[in-house]
Amino acid sequence: MRIAIIAPPFISVPPKRYGGTELFIAELAAGLARKGVDLTLYTNGESTLPVPIKWLYEEDDWPIVGEAEANLKALNHSAWSVEDAICDGVDIIHLNNAPGLSLARFTDIPFVYTVHHAYEETLGSYYTHFPEVTFATISDFQKNKLKVPRVKTVHHGIDLTNYQFQKKKRALPVLPWSAGATKRDPLSNTDCKRIRDSPENRGRDPASVPPLLGAADQTARGRQIH
Repeated sequence: MRIAIIAPPFISVPPKRYGGTELFIAELAAGLARKGVDLTLYTNGESTLPVPIKWLYEEDDWPIVGEAEANLKALNHSAWSVEDAICDGVDIIHLNNAPGLSLARFTDIPFVYTVHHAYEETLGSYYTHFPEVTFATISDFQKNKLKVPRVKTVHHGIDLTNYQFQKKKRALPVLPWSAGATKRDPLSNTDCKRIRDSPENRGRDPASVPPLLGAADQTARGRQIH
């Protein structure tokens, strides 16, 4: 079986710093390669994962400057990747960005799409236009919210050898959960203060914001991300 894994073009695989989607893709591609699966990873030119890699854009591009520009770049990258994968005769195309889903209409090759984000009604409605695509959600909550016929919950896997168990939680900063917290790189103290004091967060009870790093009250955290 030959698989094309299409990552977003903005952050390298694996990521140099924080990049949740890219870390998941790195673990998945490395795991499949260890099992002898013939795969090609479509990413950007700064990616260093030891698997066959192809790219249209050579360099990382993060943080993103504008939403329109980002969507066009993601679609262009996906279109180029899908065309190359079709010409290469792959058996499955695994997509990881929403704009590229529209390309599923142009081939009979099965598409798998991983939903990396919290549930959003707009995207959920968009997904209903692609009943032939198999959607992989990272939680049953997402699965139950999506109105698509082909959907499975597949929890992200990690290589435990890359992590060291610690009985005591390290002192990590509590990042505010808000529309203002959009940067994927660690926030500075100044950034945290700016977001905390923004109009949408001013006066908010700090106890209602669970830590996004390390162990958290799962019930409280679930209320935030759902």
